[in-house]
Amino acid sequence: MNSKETGKEARSTGSSPAKLTPVFQVLFVDPEGITSSKKGEASFVDSSEKKRGSCFTYPFVALLEKYKNNTAITWPEFVAELKTDVQKAFLDSFPNGYKFDPPLNGIYVQKTQTFEVYGSLPGDKGESAANPYSGPRFGVRAVNHSGGGVHVTEIVPNGPGFRAGFEIGDIIVEINEKRIANEQDYSDAIDASPKTIEMKVINIQDGKLLPVTFELGH
Repeated sequence: MNSKETGKEARSTGSSPAKLTPVFQVLFVDPEGITSSKKGEASFVDSSEKKRGSCFTYPFVALLEKYKNNTAITWPEFVAELKTDVQKAFLDSFPNGYKFDPPLNGIYVQKTQTFEVYGSLPGDKGESAANPYSGPRFGVRAVNHSGGGVHVTEIVPNGPGFRAGFEIGDIIVEINEKRIANEQDYSDAIDASPKTIEMKVINIQDGKLLPVTFELGH
């Protein structure tokens, strides 16, 4: 610093970006945002040795860094990827869930951490009509579950499965009235299904068996 500037406010040498990315626009300018876990759930610290921070904070910061200069990534896509990363961080740290004793808000075992979005999702409204989705048929990867059926391990951002509300850890046990015993049954059922598909799914949040009907992609 020049001696003549001593005592004066330091001048910034940085420059503002020419254009905010959609993700930063929503997070830091618009009145939308996210919370680390949904109402009733607890937030957890990532217990793996290679990571520092909570199961929400570490993936959140990592994604912000990943997309800090990307003006193509949309807010819905960012949210979908973060949702997957947060759930993965939780399951990596607590593969059998976390048992509360005494129960927390009626939860005995929390099997995932699900962050929530408040406010609108720019890009959700009206885009589907202008740009019909032409991605994967279902957009959900599932592997064999020891108790039968298949459990969800990956969800394609903004795909049919994501839009239908599937979560990592959900267990698919029936598709179009056919019991699903393994990955092959699952794959065959998705391939053979008409556009409207019916499933029975054990929800990761509460263990309840739920019927789900939705439209597959192309």
